Parts: sequence; structure tokens; C-alpha cells
Amino acid sequence: MAARIVVIDSDLEFGEQVAELCQRLGVEVETIADGNEGVQLVQLDPPAAVVIGVLDDRGAGYALCSKLRRRLPDLPVAMVLAPDELDSDRLERHQSLRTHADLYLERPFRMRRLFNFLNESLGERLAAPSESLLDTMIGGQGPSAASFEVVGDVIE
Repeated sequence: MAARIVVIDSDLEFGEQVAELCQRLGVEVETIADGNEGVQLVQLDPPAAVVIGVLDDRGAGYALCSKLRRRLPDLPVAMVLAPDELDSDRLERHQSLRTHADLYLERPFRMRRLFNFLNESLGERLAAPSESLLDTMIGGQGPSAASFEVVGDVIE
């Protein structure tokens, strides 16, 4: 049985790109654009890991990560940030951000970083992919507008 991950991101093209590359590694991928649906799916059937996109100034992706951390504290989580998000003041607006995700990836990023995260999360069960696959850039199109927003502790 293949390992399964969930990608929660309103940028469907990004989710499809991650899914295509991960499937080539033998990983089953479910992509979800809606934050609430993503949280429900992950809670009902926890995957081996989750990849969450942060695509807006309101911090919806951070809230999703925080909610999943409270409910499933051992679930490996990677956050995909918009370009320059790691260097901006926006990062400081999200309390205790560094305690939420296990990995932060800034768009665009090399598949190698995601592979290393997944391989570690899955107990190093993935077969070594080709160097060309590992050097593939993901998320080069830039962020799109998020389709959900944070309202208190509820994602809408």
C-alpha cells in the first residue's frame, strides 16, 4: 500500500504539480483547495504527511496548520510560503509560527526539499528518484488568491 499525503492549497495548479511529482515517487496524493474540507479529511483519515499552502495575507494556511497541530500533534506538516514570506514582517504576525510546521518551503522550491521531508516522514521508504526529478522546481508560477479566510478559529 502506497503512503498517502494530503496537499491543502487553493492554487490547484500547484497541488496538481506536487501530486504528479509525488506519484512518480510512489506516494498517493489527495489535493484539496478548501481549508475546512482539508482539515475534515485529515482528521477522518490521517495521512502520512500534509503540505499546506500559505497564499494570503490573512494567514489562513497558518490557522489550518495550527488547527491540525492541536488535533494531530504528531502529524508531519510542511508549509509552502509565498515568495519572500520568510523574510517579511508578515511572518512575525503569526504567533509561535516556528512551532507549527516541521518544514517551511518558499515558492519556488526544488522537489529535493519536499522529497527529503516526505522520506523522513515516511520512515525512509521512498525509492531514490532521478536527479532530474529532484531538481524540478515547484510553485514557480507564484501565489494565487486564497479561497478561504480565517474567522476566529473557523476557516471559511
